[in-house]
Amino acid sequence: MNKPTGLFHKLLYNDGKDSINRRGLLIILLTVVLPIGLLETAFNDSLTDRLVLISFTVVTAASLVLALRNILLPGRVLVPVAGFVVITLFVFWNGIHDEAVGGYYLMLVFSGLLLGDRGLLLSGTMNALAILSIGSAEHNGWIVTPLGQMTELNTIFTSSLFMLCTTLALHYLLLLLNHEARNARENALAELVANEQLRDLQVQLENRVSDRTSELQAANEKMMGQIEQINALQTRLREEAIRDPLTGLFNRRYLEETLVREIGRAHREEYDISFLLFDLDYFKNLNDTYGHDAGDEVLKAVSDSLTTRTRTMDIPCRIGGEEFVLVLPGIVEQVAQLRAEYLRDQIQSMTISHGIHDMNITVSIGISSYPKNGETWEDLYHAADQALYRAKEKGRNRVECA
Repeated sequence: MNKPTGLFHKLLYNDGKDSINRRGLLIILLTVVLPIGLLETAFNDSLTDRLVLISFTVVTAASLVLALRNILLPGRVLVPVAGFVVITLFVFWNGIHDEAVGGYYLMLVFSGLLLGDRGLLLSGTMNALAILSIGSAEHNGWIVTPLGQMTELNTIFTSSLFMLCTTLALHYLLLLLNHEARNARENALAELVANEQLRDLQVQLENRVSDRTSELQAANEKMMGQIEQINALQTRLREEAIRDPLTGLFNRRYLEETLVREIGRAHREEYDISFLLFDLDYFKNLNDTYGHDAGDEVLKAVSDSLTTRTRTMDIPCRIGGEEFVLVLPGIVEQVAQLRAEYLRDQIQSMTISHGIHDMNITVSIGISSYPKNGETWEDLYHAADQALYRAKEKGRNRVECA
């Protein structure tokens, strides 16, 4: 909702709020009354009335100057008092008539606006007494006015009573307005305090939310780091569980689990699997001659040869001691025999250095195939082992098929 603007509103109200600016009100009243006093002085024929009006005008002008300088007390007191004196003099000289009584009512309003409820009561009481006293004196002939007696005694009492009743009514209304204004100010102050408290609470809540968010973010980052560590650990444990620690090839456990899946897939897609079982010739003699460290070097060299000379889908494994297995999915027995001869020849041609010693090794290989020699891991291993036994009997460094 837009706030009202303009000179009149700025003079009457403080900062656009509903609290009366008495300085602005006093300036408006004095500015209105001053021309009236000047006009009455100019057009009045009575010398006495003109002197009174001039005095009132001077007082009004002085009060206006003081009000403009923000000196309010003289104007707030002088305007109602001077107005009362002027009107009382007019009534005293000219008698009770409507214009004079109307002036009393005007001064009554001015007193309430400028001096508050107590000034209103005082002004109303003085006005009623002035009407009653001057009217009674005129009716009894104690004073004689130029206009003569214009009002009956009962009218004088009625006018005085009306003045008192109006004063009390305005006093009650002023008290009611002051009460409402005070309540409005208290409500506004309470609302201001509540809004300030609400802003403080909002700031505290935002700070707490920010702190909590930071804590949760830090906790989340910590938890994600822990999850990554757990995943890495699980991966490492999984690798350790399925890998031979010396050669890095898959172990017997992984071979058995994987071969079951490969056989199932080969059955569905109808392709062959070749199973190559390797055994190093005279490996025990090599260990006894050069030591177990030399034997480990030989095992690593053979493992590297299998790894570098196989396909990605092939499965090289060390199943214990000097025994190795190479699973070739999708390879028929004839092609597997050629691959086995190639690997045997490569291993035979290797020279493995250990310290000052150069070592050579040969390998015997037995081959079985799915589905020719069986449909389970045990069947394939048993058939390849039988073929390997024949290769050993025939002088080693050979390839035999089941």
